[in-house]
Amino acid sequence: MIQRALMSVMITAVVLMGGCDKGTSGPADPRAKAGRVVGTLADARGGPLSNVTVRVRGFTRGGDAVDKTFEVKGPAKGYEFELPDGTYSTPEAVVTAEYHNRTLVFPLAPADGATEWLEARDAKAGLVRDFVWRISGARPAGVGNPLDPTGYWGSAVVFDLGGDFGDTANFEVTLKPDGPLVDGSEGGPLTFVRRIPWRRHEDHFLLDIPTGRYTATAKLLYGNRPKALKLISYTIDPANPDAAPTSSALSATVEFETRKDKSGRDVQATPSIVVFP
Repeated sequence: MIQRALMSVMITAVVLMGGCDKGTSGPADPRAKAGRVVGTLADARGGPLSNVTVRVRGFTRGGDAVDKTFEVKGPAKGYEFELPDGTYSTPEAVVTAEYHNRTLVFPLAPADGATEWLEARDAKAGLVRDFVWRISGARPAGVGNPLDPTGYWGSAVVFDLGGDFGDTANFEVTLKPDGPLVDGSEGGPLTFVRRIPWRRHEDHFLLDIPTGRYTATAKLLYGNRPKALKLISYTIDPANPDAAPTSSALSATVEFETRKDKSGRDVQATPSIVVFP
């Protein structure tokens, strides 16, 4: 009986340890190859990707820092590259797209919805990380703030007022796609309702917009008699912050662009829509 009890305890301990290991290092992937990083690439519809950059950072056995980037010209449904012997943190990837004469850069999402690895992984066991290009949807829990643009794979627009609308007012803003979206998919009209006075931080944003070119219109809601509003749309240029348009119209074109932040990373610039009485 004692031997059986001890055996039961040992089996339970092994199961628990395996569960913990699965939660940190993850189960072995049959695609893993010693000394290599591999994975799949896809858009939201399962198609291949072009112009992808995969980045892997870590340390060699001797403690030297490793920061490797690999280019995938594509179109490709996967990638595979050799790594120096060492341990590595979570691989990252971005895709670069040319859209309406603009160069846009987007982070790729982990295909399994996971966040960063909880511990570095050994190149001897092989690294596996699958990526998908998402242009809308919430990011994994713990990544970004769901109340502002950082919480979504989609883009965002700042909504603001260019005049006095009184103490309370309801607005409706509609964004209609002007052709295919940045990933080639067909979008649809998006409608947002905003109310003043502002009560929440997120009221100032139109969030999770699938990146594309849009025609924006706005209404002031008066029961069954909404009033069309004039508006402007612009993105502040850090080099020339006063160069915003001054003339408004009943519709405006909303476009997105990528810029470098102070650390040199590619970030999505957030355009503004301003409505006028």
